[in-house]
Amino acid sequence: MKLELTQHTLTIIIEGTERLWACKIDPIVIDLGHIQSVSLEEPEFDRRTIRAPGTSLPTYFHAGTFYSSLGKEFWYFKSKEPKLTIELSGGTYKRIVIAPTNLNGWYQKLSTLLVE
Repeated sequence: MKLELTQHTLTIIIEGTERLWACKIDPIVIDLGHIQSVSLEEPEFDRRTIRAPGTSLPTYFHAGTFYSSLGKEFWYFKSKEPKLTIELSGGTYKRIVIAPTNLNGWYQKLSTLLVE
């Protein structure tokens, strides 16, 4: 997974076998104005969450589009690894939960944007 930040957007590019697991080919482009919060805290998960389409091995790995009480979400992470949670308003997704390389660096970059 590769993240790219421009002046107006955050793009999440799903690469290689990640595409297979997430059932996602196109990049996810997020307007920075839609980002409401960024957190390193474990997000709450609802038992009624539906995976469609994607891959889920409970207590181990989650990848793809999920529908929860919040609405449409995108997840790509192993359960035990630290996660970056991005809460959104507007746009396609209501929440994105990922575990990118340089997690703390991305958290700092996105948090700084929210303060400005």
